[in-house]
Amino acid sequence: MGTEAISKVIMLAAKTGLFFAKADGNYNVAEKQFIESFIDKLAAIGPVDEVKDSLEGLLQRPLTLDEIEADTDSLLNEFNGLERMLVRATLTQFVQRVIAADGQKHEKEAELFEAWQKAIKD
Repeated sequence: MGTEAISKVIMLAAKTGLFFAKADGNYNVAEKQFIESFIDKLAAIGPVDEVKDSLEGLLQRPLTLDEIEADTDSLLNEFNGLERMLVRATLTQFVQRVIAADGQKHEKEAELFEAWQKAIKD
């Protein structure tokens, strides 16, 4: 997996994490810190300023499940076999951690997560 592909995965993970963090109507400080920490840790791989700038822009507009599903599907279609499974697993685990970051279970997040999971299965 090349640097460009890794950058796309990071960008989608951050965007998808933001979508789920905002799904309950409250972008909690713990969720925000988790996403920012994730991005900062990836600075070793490459520049993350673009991801941070993109997140700032995404905070200003609503994200939809359809958009997240389409973006996920588009990215997954760039991979085959094991890489595809790894990217899907990475995104899934990241989203699960974002959802759990505030220590609360929200029905809306669970519903959206289930719908997203069904949409990204082969």
